Amino acid sequence: MFDYNRIQYILETSSEKTVNLFYRENIGICVTLLNKKGNWHPPQVIIKNCQPDFSACLDKKDNINIVYQDKHGNIFHLVHKETGWKKTTLINSKNPSPYRKYFYIWNMDGKIHMSYVLKYSGKNLLSYQSMDSDNNVSNPKVLDYIVYGDIPYIFSENGKTALLGYKRPVENKTQLGIKSLEDGREWGTFEPISNRSDNSELTSLLLDKKQNIHICLQKVINKRARLIYKNKKINDKKWGNEAVLIENVPSYAKSSMLFVNDIIICYWVSGEDITLCRSFEGSNVWSDIENYEFYGDNAVYCASFLSTDTRKTFCSPFNIIPVKFVGGYKMAFIEDIKEACRERNENESFKIMDYLDNVSKNMEDMKKMLTQVISEVNKINAKQNKQAVELEKINLKGELLHSKASSRNSASHSTLAEPALKEPVNKGENNQKKENEVKTQTKKTPEESETDKAIIPGTGFSYITPEFLKKMQEKE
Repeated sequence: MFDYNRIQYILETSSEKTVNLFYRENIGICVTLLNKKGNWHPPQVIIKNCQPDFSACLDKKDNINIVYQDKHGNIFHLVHKETGWKKTTLINSKNPSPYRKYFYIWNMDGKIHMSYVLKYSGKNLLSYQSMDSDNNVSNPKVLDYIVYGDIPYIFSENGKTALLGYKRPVENKTQLGIKSLEDGREWGTFEPISNRSDNSELTSLLLDKKQNIHICLQKVINKRARLIYKNKKINDKKWGNEAVLIENVPSYAKSSMLFVNDIIICYWVSGEDITLCRSFEGSNVWSDIENYEFYGDNAVYCASFLSTDTRKTFCSPFNIIPVKFVGGYKMAFIEDIKEACRERNENESFKIMDYLDNVSKNMEDMKKMLTQVISEVNKINAKQNKQAVELEKINLKGELLHSKASSRNSASHSTLAEPALKEPVNKGENNQKKENEVKTQTKKTPEESETDKAIIPGTGFSYITPEFLKKMQEKE
């Protein structure tokens, strides 16, 4: 059954070997290997005389690391390397202390990190140790006082940051908060989630790959529980708006969250039934509550899945996910989410293709329109060029006519201005001759008189008569 107190660990190595570690009552911690046909080999006992609570992970070299306690309450670290299993003592207990210590072990920044709860002088101590690649172990460190319960703290990590969420005692009251460890450095200070008078319980804590913190809180009012979701960036001080996921349900003690492919799933398990709601990251808009159909009537187990293949990883508290051991093993939600994402991506692809097709058609229309515009512009330019040529011809012809007229005017002025040759005559004869010429000139026909009349009045143009122009035309 799905039980946080009996977590199984499914570890997938870089060589694609899959092992399952679990506790078997009155026997101890066992390990089994999945073969290529999808069947599990018979389990082998690797730790006897131990308590049920333990935790396991893979280090960067694919070695299996385990933290556990024996029947007396002593705490050990066990690692499997090429030469076999190697055990290191972390804490020797003077007095028997076989209570549940809520171990969790994880690999980050090349080190193995371990958290657990110790009881000392009536107080519950959230404790921490680390181990380097040479098996050098740090001294136990108390991170904070903690309220002991069914789930005294919740752990989540994303490969570079680890989070612990818990309730601490403060002046006869309690307060929810978180503490973070970034890049293997020192643990930060306690960051409150609720005020001291709040009766909220932290049911789930999740840190995604983008450094967003997601939490689910349970508030009990009149013996009825309300499940609330909210989130924030890890370095922000203020939380986002709350979203009520469901209310009027007795308890959400077995609720959790899972983040994969930008989808957040909040689910809770009751017996073999799984109920959930989902939301896309950042929207804070949640779907309606629905029942999840999960591979028939087989039992649902609580498993922590870890893989060196980042394509198969997800984010969840303690890396927990509901599992059924059918055909090897089947994890809830993952395949459904991937299928939904594939359909969503296909729909988005179709939308993009339609958009590009419309853009292509619009481009063709625009090209045709542009071709027509260019053709019209070319016609206008040709017409303008033709008109410019005609205008240039007119201008040249005008200049030519003006030049000829100027030449003729100059010649006419030269003829009119030339003085008559003087002949040696006496004065009386000359006067008589002039009088006869005047009389002869005055005796003209009306037609001759009309041709001698100046076209343009004025002394400067008196020589331009019809007769003058006629002679000019005959010369041409």
